[in-house]
Amino acid sequence: MGSPLPGPYSWRWHPWVRELHDSWTPESYVMKGAQLGVTEVAINRSFYTLDVLKRDVMYVLPTATAAGDFSKTRFASALSLSPYIGDMFTDVNSVQLKRAGANSLYIRGSKSRTGLKSAPVSELVLDEVDEMDIDRVLVLAKERLSGQIHKHTWGISTPTVPEHGIHKLFIDSTQEHFQFRCPGCNQFIELIWPDNIAIVGEYGSDPRCAESYLKCCKCGKRLEHAEKPNYLADGRWIATKTNPNIRGFHINQLYSFTVSPGELVSAYLKSRNDELASTEFFNSKLGLPFVGAGARITGEMVNNAIRDYSVADLRPAFAGERLITLGIDQGIINYAVVCEWKQVTPDLSDVSSAFTCRVLWAGSYPGEDWSPLYQLMREWQVLYAVVDWQPETNEARRFARKFSGYAGLCRYERGKSPREIATSDEDSGAPLHKVDRSSWLSTSLGRFKCNPTTIELPRDLPGPFASHIQCLVRTYERDDDGAVSVVYKTTGDGVDHYAHALNYAEIALHKVPHAAESLGRSR
Repeated sequence: MGSPLPGPYSWRWHPWVRELHDSWTPESYVMKGAQLGVTEVAINRSFYTLDVLKRDVMYVLPTATAAGDFSKTRFASALSLSPYIGDMFTDVNSVQLKRAGANSLYIRGSKSRTGLKSAPVSELVLDEVDEMDIDRVLVLAKERLSGQIHKHTWGISTPTVPEHGIHKLFIDSTQEHFQFRCPGCNQFIELIWPDNIAIVGEYGSDPRCAESYLKCCKCGKRLEHAEKPNYLADGRWIATKTNPNIRGFHINQLYSFTVSPGELVSAYLKSRNDELASTEFFNSKLGLPFVGAGARITGEMVNNAIRDYSVADLRPAFAGERLITLGIDQGIINYAVVCEWKQVTPDLSDVSSAFTCRVLWAGSYPGEDWSPLYQLMREWQVLYAVVDWQPETNEARRFARKFSGYAGLCRYERGKSPREIATSDEDSGAPLHKVDRSSWLSTSLGRFKCNPTTIELPRDLPGPFASHIQCLVRTYERDDDGAVSVVYKTTGDGVDHYAHALNYAEIALHKVPHAAESLGRSR
């Protein structure tokens, strides 16, 4: 092994990983803090499956770029540090495919449908689960295991938000925690925050933070950081639930040999009153999901937006009589939201802030029949409609062409400037609007957080509408350069279609044709 713990690979510095190597239930998932030796377990298991079991492995990372970086760094490093592992492989020229005699290691990005369906394997490793569309990935990637007698799925990740990604998988598992005997009272305990730490210091840069220490939550004995190899050595995983098919493990940085109690306390004190720092502390240090204040729409916020009107109220009599837009999130079921907009300020430099939204109607139709969506355009005299461009791109294009100048497709793209709508006219004749998903969701969902709200809902909306709005949670991600961006994760059952349909209706406000005349009429 290389830095920071050079020398032969050993359980000594990470005793909790010993049993992880030997978990051969059909599915095993580890919800963890950062830098706790778990990725090395996934790599070791992959090599063992290739070398000893003589079976194929697929190692999946969030993106093709991440897969390439892993292949060139972690994989190449293992080969250079271990002559035995280096001799295992007969062909390593391809970034995505490594040959070990008759067996193969496939290294794939999670976004490639073709890559995930390309080969049958016995061992499936999902690294950084929370950065993947895990429901989609599991369906596609697990199919690669279906023809195997011996098959295992191994997933690891730091969590982000509750009921999403690795936390969602952990909930359905054995939910195991690493416990050890306290050298003072001889009782089995687990290192958890804040029960097992004595916090010294008042602010993040306080030099007294270094005086903080671990302690037994039962007898109060001080647990020396330097003695961890001794008192953790005989630790064991304790299950809190029964599931013969799915083991789940949780481990945090209180166990780490490379992160001192003082560093943890400093990070905690810095995180107070800072949502981004709190998110990183809970996710990366404690290995726990976290939701900041105001990061999700609550049931109370939805209730505060309900007014005494109905989805059955009168439709407009004439085109342009009212400023009405339509948002459509399409798929197996098409979800639609109709909104009316009222201008409340004369300043149109920020159109969304200048208008309030009244949801007039929301509903869903089977995805194979688009005729009700055509009817909605006529029934509500819609001035502009925005339609999700996938999965039925041809149907979406046909819809946009039918209402040329009054409808367009929308594709979420990361990296666009906030509120930017980059429009290109496709060869198909349907305009494609490219927008940043997170910034627009912040705009449309943010209406519920205003006091008073800048969105109104009818009293008789479809039952799922409120739950769809509430399942999106704001969190943060850092890219490879350390830049922070806001992202929205889908929690719970993962159904958020009305939220996106509402978002498309918000985007449509900015694309109303003959905007000046229409906005003028709305006043």
